[in-house]
Parts: sequence; structure tokens; C-alpha cells
Amino acid sequence: MIKKSPKLTLVLTTFSIGILVGVFSLQTAFGGQEITDYSINDSGKTYGSALFVETAEEEPDLISAIGLDGTEGYVKKTDLDRVTGEADSPKTPEEALKKQEERERNQDIQIPLYEEDGETIIGEFEISLDTE
Repeated sequence: MIKKSPKLTLVLTTFSIGILVGVFSLQTAFGGQEITDYSINDSGKTYGSALFVETAEEEPDLISAIGLDGTEGYVKKTDLDRVTGEADSPKTPEEALKKQEERERNQDIQIPLYEEDGETIIGEFEISLDTE
């Protein structure tokens, strides 16, 4: 029979509690916040990170981004949707082929990078459309 020392039990219990608190803290920091708890600017547009969204409907109006020169700002969801084709899905095979050809010609596209007001342009954000 193994005899447990009170010190060892205390250390193991403290260690276990520390792990549980750490896991809970990480979950709260990264996944516990409601995805739709975005800040709202003076124009009524939501802004913030889209890192943990699961669907396009959960994305804020202005999505956090880092510009070509390292400037931190926001890109408009509508600009991203337009460039990536989410905004207007092709309705015919011909439209789909035309969009594909456009993407092959324009593999790197720049869109404006804004301050949180969604109006003041502070740089450019580049989207690389890898067609390979």
C-alpha cells in the first residue's frame, strides 16, 4: 500500500486546479466571447476580428486586417465579398467561366484599409487569389 503525503496531495491538487483555471481562461479569452459582440462605430457598423466566425453572416461589417505596410486597420466585408466572389455568385456556367478568367488575370488585388470609422482610408490590404 502506498502512503500519500499531505504535501504531495496539496501539490497535485494545486497543479490540477491551475490546469483547469488555465484551460477555462483560454477558452474564455478565445472562444467564450460571443462572436457577435462586436464594437459599433458612429455609423452603426460593427467592427472587429473575424478569426472565430463560422459563417459569413457572423462577420462584422469591418474586419480587422493588416495592410501592406504593416498598418493595422479594417477592411469592409463588402469589399472582401466582392473580390472573393461571395457577393455575386455566378448564375450561369458562362458567368462562372468569366469570373475565373478575371481571377487568373488579377491574382493580387488591393482593397482599401480603413480606420474603425469605415470612411478614413489609412492604407491598402492585398488579397492574393491563388488559382493553382
